[in-house]
Amino acid sequence: MRLLGSATERLLLLLFGAARAAFLLGGVAFGCAWLAARAAAPADTPAWLRDALISALLISATFGVAGLLLVAARRWRVPHQSGGHEPARGWPVLLAFSLLALSAGAAHVAAGLLPLWSEIGVRLAAIGFWDGLTRSDAYGGIVLLPILLALFVPALVTAAAFCGGMTPLLLLPSLATRSRRFPMLLALATICQAAFVLSGWLAADAFGRLAEQAVALMNTAKDTEVLQLAGELRGVTGILTATATALIAPLLGMLAWLAFLRPSGAAAGFFTESASAAAAPRAAQPQSVALRLAALPAREPPVASRGPARPPPARPQRAPARRARLALAVLGALMLAFALADGLRMRAAYVSSLPEPGTTLAASPAVVRVSFGAALDPASSLSLTRLVLPPYTGEQPQDVEISRRIAPDDPEGRTLEAVPPVLPAGLYRVEWQALPAGGGVPRFGSFSFGVGVPVPADALGVTHSLQDRDGGARGRRHTFAGGVLLLALGALLPRLAPRT
Repeated sequence: MRLLGSATERLLLLLFGAARAAFLLGGVAFGCAWLAARAAAPADTPAWLRDALISALLISATFGVAGLLLVAARRWRVPHQSGGHEPARGWPVLLAFSLLALSAGAAHVAAGLLPLWSEIGVRLAAIGFWDGLTRSDAYGGIVLLPILLALFVPALVTAAAFCGGMTPLLLLPSLATRSRRFPMLLALATICQAAFVLSGWLAADAFGRLAEQAVALMNTAKDTEVLQLAGELRGVTGILTATATALIAPLLGMLAWLAFLRPSGAAAGFFTESASAAAAPRAAQPQSVALRLAALPAREPPVASRGPARPPPARPQRAPARRARLALAVLGALMLAFALADGLRMRAAYVSSLPEPGTTLAASPAVVRVSFGAALDPASSLSLTRLVLPPYTGEQPQDVEISRRIAPDDPEGRTLEAVPPVLPAGLYRVEWQALPAGGGVPRFGSFSFGVGVPVPADALGVTHSLQDRDGGARGRRHTFAGGVLLLALGALLPRLAPRT
């Protein structure tokens, strides 16, 4: 086990050293690129370019700060303790299981990245990207640069998932051998993971904003291939954003344990027990009688004026407070992990529809179609209701009988289709329940369109514009808020406890 622990420590130090150099160089590169783009940008810079420049600046700052923190954390050491050591009260076992859980959670979060990279590889091969890398061309770099910048976003999110999945496993041998380097390695791993997660989230957010504008332009075109490409772009954006957001949960778990096992904390003394235990046999070697007598402390004669000896002041028992703080931190991290893991589950989000939300048609539509970003379960539903326009005379909304199905001309099964009868003039609402194929979070949505009449604006209690929401979103928000509250209570517990 010691040999395995030493090997994994050397591997981790090598990886963290490479990450330190990459972060520092990446921070400088992004900073220089931001300065060059800012200097060359015109006065009337479009909003999307300003957002991209701000994201590049934030990523540069993240990389630079992470590189400097890695330099500082590399010097952290657990101080040698001359007295007792921190007793193991069960938290090392909990830490080991937590590392396994964090690694498994990161692997579960990254499950959608493998098919995404497979699809990216197919698309790159279709446009001749790999041939362009090997073929010398005067304009090859100009053509490939936008593709490489677009690939940087999924590469960054994948690096965050890889760091969150592998580093907890590589820390386990050092924990088992009680290596004095473990708190320092945990700090290095947490810094790397935080840098990858934050920069990946910033890149995915910037990519998502750019993709929304591109999808809006694509939806104005009535070409089927362009609309399909817009749907795929929204699907890729959803996967990257959801993965980058869900990776925050393993990061919070690492931060909670780093706060508990900081190198200067009391719990870090647990990692000096192995060294003292190894030194114990050497101290117990037989010595001569003269040496042992010389090592005995000299006794002072009793002095009557000193009075009775006073017992040393008792130290306050901090173990219960420490256990309570640890329990609150673990429960809070688990609640955050559950909330963010639920946010990672598959969803079939709205992509486009025919007719579009808020559209006024001159005649009854021949078909009503709603497309989503994921394959649908056949149990998904689509309904059509005729609404009542003011002035209200007691008439009630009426359901329109339609024949609904998954569109047969969509090979990916992402479109719900309904064939209505001839609709008279009026206001109609389309409602759906989209269930992802293979299980996931159901999404509910609706929008209104008019036949021969304009669609009124949204009013209090009546929404005619597009709505698309998750089922159980309120419970997930409550779980997330509860986890944050528990972590805050765990951090404030030492200050709230009465001082003795």
